[in-house]
Amino acid sequence: MSFRARAFTDHAYHLERLQTMSWLDKVASYILSIHWSRGEGAAGGHAKLATKATMPTGKEARIRNRQLESHLDCVAVALVDSKWYIAANRLNLYDTDIILTDHSLGRPIDATEFFGGVSYFGYISNNYEIIREGGDHMHAEMKILKYLQQIGKLDVRIHIGVSKPCCPLCKKTLDDWQVEYTSYHDVMPSGDTWIDPQVGHPSDDINIIRDLFR
Repeated sequence: MSFRARAFTDHAYHLERLQTMSWLDKVASYILSIHWSRGEGAAGGHAKLATKATMPTGKEARIRNRQLESHLDCVAVALVDSKWYIAANRLNLYDTDIILTDHSLGRPIDATEFFGGVSYFGYISNNYEIIREGGDHMHAEMKILKYLQQIGKLDVRIHIGVSKPCCPLCKKTLDDWQVEYTSYHDVMPSGDTWIDPQVGHPSDDINIIRDLFR
């Protein structure tokens, strides 16, 4: 799915997004919403932008409300070898965010209950790592890619879940490495708001291995 812009006011954008989101996209989005609902970190900070809004009276105004900028934040997750790798740009995620997400998404009403023969309680929080390297301007999915390469786990088929569509530069890098993701938009990051993860390009041998074990 591609959009010419981040069409947050377009009903079709949200409808298609909801219909096409993967399970990993939903986990990433839930972590983001949990972080914001707790009012921690950037979510509890002051506004960096004065966002134009229409008041109930019809008058135009600019509101300095950090929450109006939540669409600028992003969380990404990848599940590789039964371990969750989680990253964000602009946000400082906490263990509490992951634990609350795990309990909310995966815990049955009765903790001894199984869904389809699988107990999901503790499925995320029992084996995860928050990746912090890369700074605010390295996009969340790029932080994960860079870290997986550092630990030698970028030579397998990977599906990344992201809380919002990927930017064109992230899309190109993910495509180069044949990483599966759900959606992207075509708005190029401005200025220095994108940092190259410097993961290079996969070798032919790596792509052959991926194709064999896809």
